[in-house]
Amino acid sequence: MNDFRQQDNMPLVSVIIPVYNRKEMCKDAIFSALNQDYPNIEVIVGDNKSTDGTFEYLQKAFENEQRVKLFQNEANLGPVGNWEECIKRSSGEYIKILWSDDLMSPRFVSRGVELMENNRNLSFVYSCILFFETTESVSDPDFLEQGNRIYRDGEPGIREGEFFIHSSNCESYKMPVSPGCAIFRSDKLKIDKRIPNKMNYDHRKTGAGIDLFVFFNSLEDGGQYYYLNEPMNYFRVHKGSISCFDEKIDYGYWTAKIQYIHEHNRFAEDMASLKSEMISKVFYKNPFKKNNIFQKKKVRDYLLLFYDESEADYSIKDVFKWEIKKKKWLKSL
Repeated sequence: MNDFRQQDNMPLVSVIIPVYNRKEMCKDAIFSALNQDYPNIEVIVGDNKSTDGTFEYLQKAFENEQRVKLFQNEANLGPVGNWEECIKRSSGEYIKILWSDDLMSPRFVSRGVELMENNRNLSFVYSCILFFETTESVSDPDFLEQGNRIYRDGEPGIREGEFFIHSSNCESYKMPVSPGCAIFRSDKLKIDKRIPNKMNYDHRKTGAGIDLFVFFNSLEDGGQYYYLNEPMNYFRVHKGSISCFDEKIDYGYWTAKIQYIHEHNRFAEDMASLKSEMISKVFYKNPFKKNNIFQKKKVRDYLLLFYDESEADYSIKDVFKWEIKKKKWLKSL
């Protein structure tokens, strides 16, 4: 493998940080980007019209740091609109998305660029994730050894894009949905804002599903990716996180997967697996109780992803018959 550090002109990497009302956490994220051991970095920080003084706070904190390019939208564009605005303002050959409450290892950018410079068919490089729960300021990302490591499936190395798409659709493996754990080639990074669905779920309000499409779209035309089996991206778990307060976030991901299958006419045989996995998740989160109205509504909502209303009403009866039979069978063991 050639050492990319021996090149005279190291490619520019844009670290984009969309932010809204997160002063201290965003400051940590910016320092995490500036402390990379890769020298040629610009940090694009897009403030989505914060109301808590985040923009003014960051202006003062980084007024002497030329690598930080801070801007504020004239109006709140929603999270996905802010992602797009950050990408528009970036100039790098590579783009690292860093959410404003997260951190990354000082070695992640250099490792990702090295891998992609030596293999031009790689669309992105991603690592497994370390989750941490403190809301306090963290000055040293490598200090977070007390977090829970979540390792993705398999050994590190190059994988075909088809594997990622197939596994994400049929839930055979736990593939990432957040692009915050990856670094992308900028020409492969695309945002799809509209995912039609029967649930009337607005993906633009949370980004759920749209973030998964970022991976899918980057792998079109036979792209490959590289998996690092080392936690080099750190996700902060807290009450202010969208994934924590959006009770219907699963709708975003299920509708995105179904839309992708239909749109690209691929992996149609996995639709049955997707249905089975979806129903299992509903029962796992809401243990079955006879005549439980909330439970039936939840199941019906999910079934609407696959059927028309009349078909969903009919199918829910089969679902509950199956669940009753399963419980009787388990009791007989």
